[in-house]
Parts: sequence; structure tokens; C-alpha cells
Amino acid sequence: MTLQDDAAPPPRARSLVRGPQTVAAGLVMLALAGLAIWTLGNLSMGTLRSMGPAMMPKGLAYLAGGCGLLLVAIGLVRHGDPVERFALRGPFFVAAAILAFAVTIRAPDLPGIGPIPGAPYGLAIAGPLCLVIGGFAAADARLKELVIFAVIMTAACIGLFRYLLNQPMPILVIPGVVHI
Repeated sequence: MTLQDDAAPPPRARSLVRGPQTVAAGLVMLALAGLAIWTLGNLSMGTLRSMGPAMMPKGLAYLAGGCGLLLVAIGLVRHGDPVERFALRGPFFVAAAILAFAVTIRAPDLPGIGPIPGAPYGLAIAGPLCLVIGGFAAADARLKELVIFAVIMTAACIGLFRYLLNQPMPILVIPGVVHI
């Protein structure tokens, strides 16, 4: 047996998709890019002299879509790994963290219901809540470490967004008590 025989990949059944994991990643990127472009449909792109609120997000969505197309093409040409099983723990906690942040940073006005009672609480509450919940996406997460990380990152975000960038976001809102 020669060295070339050892290095050759095992024979596979001839199929259109040679790299299933690469094709799956490309399709997911295409789906996310399409969702982003669809949700940004009502926002103005503006011009290069006067950028609109959708210019950067749509540009990034088109770039992500292009990368998705490239991944699909590569997966059709090159051999690759099969699609592996994955746990839902990570996506669940990341989605829960995003929802927790959205509900606590500003009061969403739900159609037919109105604003959620008690919200918003501001960045001082939404930041740590989001970071702690999102931290549990990792299987080895420890609450004490997450809380320390969340407090430090929230303080940095408050300093950056409120004081350096002068963004008009609520820092701490306790209805009837304090509004910073």
C-alpha cells in the first residue's frame, strides 16, 4: 500500500451535495439575510451623502447573503463534513436573552394590547439580565462569574452609549421612584 492510497478519501456515493455541512451553513446564512432584508423593507436606505437607517443593516445583510451563496457553491464543489447534531441549549438561551433585553430596555407597544406594564427598566436592569441569561448558553456557565461579567459590561455600555456617544437611552427607570 502506498502513501497516496492512505491519503485518499473514502469513496462516497455520487451526489449533488458534496459538503452537506457547508451547504447547510450557507442556506442558514441566506435565510437570515433574507429575513433581515425583508424586515428592513420599510426603512429608507438614503444616499451615500445622507445615510438612512437601513443602509448599514441592509448592506450587511447583502454581504451575509453573498457569503451564504459562496458557502453553498463551495459545498456543491468540495467534499466536506456531514451535518452534525447540535444542542438547542445555546440558541434557546441566546433568543431568551434577546427577548429579555427587548422587553426591559424599552416598553414595546404590542398591537391591540399596548405597552407591557412595568417596562421599561433601563439599561442598568436590561444589560445584566440579558448577559446573565445569554451566558447560560454555555454548558459550563457559573452564576457568580456571569453576574460579575454582566455588571462590568453594563457599566462599560452605560459609559459608552450614554456618556461618550450621548445616546438618549434610559439608564434606570423605577416607575414613581427614579428615572435616569
